[in-house]
Amino acid sequence: MDANRINLLDFLMQTGPQYVIPVYQRNYTWKERNVKKLLDDIHNILIGDTKAHFLGNIIYIITSTRNLLQERAVVDGQQRLTTVFLILHAIRDIAYDCGDNYDAENIQLIYLSNNVSTGDKDSKKKLKPLVNDDDIYRKIADREFDDIKSSNSLIYKNYFMIKNELKSWAEEYSYGEITAAMNKVLIVWVQLDKDEDAQRIFESINTTGEPLKAFELIRNYILMNKNDEEQVRLYKDYWLKIEKYFKGSGNHIEPKDMEEFFRFYLASKLYILISKNDLYNSFKRYWNERVSKQSEEVILKDIVIYAKYYAILFLECRECDFLYEQIKILRKINSNMPTPFLMGILELFEHQKINKQQILSIFKIVNTYMIRRSIVSEQANSVSRIYPTLLKNVIVKCNDWGYEDIVDITKYYLCDANKQKSSYLPMDEQISTYLKTINAGVIDQVRTFFYVLETQNPIEINIEPLTVEHVLPQTSTPYWLNAMGGNDETYEKYFGRLGNLTLADKSTNSEMSNKDFDIKKRALERVGRINMSKDIYESPVWNCETIDKRTQTLIDKFLMLFPYFKAELDYDSITSYKIDFCHGDTIATALLYEDSSVLLQEGSVVRKSENRVKVLANMLDEFIDNGQIEENENDYILKDDIRFNAISTVTNFIYGGSNNGWEYWNDENGVVINESLRKLIKSK
Repeated sequence: MDANRINLLDFLMQTGPQYVIPVYQRNYTWKERNVKKLLDDIHNILIGDTKAHFLGNIIYIITSTRNLLQERAVVDGQQRLTTVFLILHAIRDIAYDCGDNYDAENIQLIYLSNNVSTGDKDSKKKLKPLVNDDDIYRKIADREFDDIKSSNSLIYKNYFMIKNELKSWAEEYSYGEITAAMNKVLIVWVQLDKDEDAQRIFESINTTGEPLKAFELIRNYILMNKNDEEQVRLYKDYWLKIEKYFKGSGNHIEPKDMEEFFRFYLASKLYILISKNDLYNSFKRYWNERVSKQSEEVILKDIVIYAKYYAILFLECRECDFLYEQIKILRKINSNMPTPFLMGILELFEHQKINKQQILSIFKIVNTYMIRRSIVSEQANSVSRIYPTLLKNVIVKCNDWGYEDIVDITKYYLCDANKQKSSYLPMDEQISTYLKTINAGVIDQVRTFFYVLETQNPIEINIEPLTVEHVLPQTSTPYWLNAMGGNDETYEKYFGRLGNLTLADKSTNSEMSNKDFDIKKRALERVGRINMSKDIYESPVWNCETIDKRTQTLIDKFLMLFPYFKAELDYDSITSYKIDFCHGDTIATALLYEDSSVLLQEGSVVRKSENRVKVLANMLDEFIDNGQIEENENDYILKDDIRFNAISTVTNFIYGGSNNGWEYWNDENGVVINESLRKLIKSK
């Protein structure tokens, strides 16, 4: 590291350096008040009130040198440095406007331009601002003011504010006096060596100002210590694509979404949910471990793809429209905890490991799991960390068992494996008992249930503006108290019962208020299109009995819409054995399970045969069409694992004919499985 104090314009007079504001820095953010403060400090020097002013640090690292042009990436001081260049451009342009071309060109040559040639016009500029600000600054630097449309850019606004202020100075002082005053502004320049950790220094600098968000630190870590050309390329090719998914209609990035995405991205890769406070450090460890094995661009491409998955789940990407109804339910449940698992499932779908029906079933399973737990008020934090582990278990077991069973495997690890844990799936009896007596009006997921219930309505309606309404009103009246038997305690119990609730729009809500049942019925019947209200306005009375009956009806509908599920197999107790095909030149490997099913593994060879029974020949054609098997000149190759229900079936599939499969395979010790594994399995 090298550092020294220097006068501002002496620092900028140096020939060769170009100060580059890296893409990982924040945009130019100085408001008018910040600029006015600097101008006031310079003006105080100009009029003799003060002798000097300390502006602050300019910290940079030299990232490249070409034909005497030294690229200096600014680590700290980019806001003040950019403003100083705007002041110099304003002085130059005032001189041009007044016909003082000699003075204007001197300012241009001494402070604003590099007299070196690299073949790139922009390399002559001593400041290269952030990509987002570059276009406006370039037009100001090149005096192309007619090309600047109405702009909200702070670069644009501050330049003209500075120019208007300096015009009054130029009426009383010469350009030389103004620049001389600017040169009494002092800075400390700090040049970092290449082998110093610029990122660590950058982090320590930014703890003194507005703290950077974790996703900003991640961006900086990826892009820092690269030359400007490489930074800009990676920024445009990858980081902008990531940001695009997180920009809403207002073109504004929500930091919370970005940080949650990176947290869940790591969870889907590491199979553990990282704490929010450890996100940045965990990402650095992950990044460094990955770049030791593959290129940075491969990792960045993966992050871009996962950003798309996050946007499909929670933002405005509609790439998987067939999932949209389930995604809407997921959003209404209002828990992002399943995100690592669901992003992993979306990747399996994109890589064609699973089909549309499978991924749709998995989304339904996850929504069912979430809403059944929430409806009985089981805390979400008790399942917050199960989803990364769920993804790991499902992938490991599918690699072992086959992806055709992924739905059942998901059921097993979400339900069966959690039966004795706090993350259990509530059974029908618990839900029914709970919903019969609970104050359902305070349960958030009741509205989600009503939403799903109304989507079954053949009449399409906009459910979003509807709210939950109580038929028996919250505040009792003599009429309603009498309807409930005149008992205040009974009234309190039944007011919040599930059967006393429905959906209504704002106007119907206002009309119903505390009115008598006949008035409420007519109001609900006039709306008509809300299907779940039909049994209310068709009922002659509204009392304890009718509320109890409707409560049970709604419970039955809930259990039908979100049914309990469990797996067909206990996947943790099933043992598998590695076996090898041992007949002819055909090479195949597989896993044999205790139920005698077989997982034929990727890379296995399927023999071309005219002697394959029709059902297996049709199966082969289907696998080829699905891309699971690839045809070669002499045989077929499995591109994915495929599961079969019996050893003879898989044997006849890969070899043709009709064979006793137990005689065609060896175990890991080279013994024919008819003599070893078959007897072992039977003994169990």
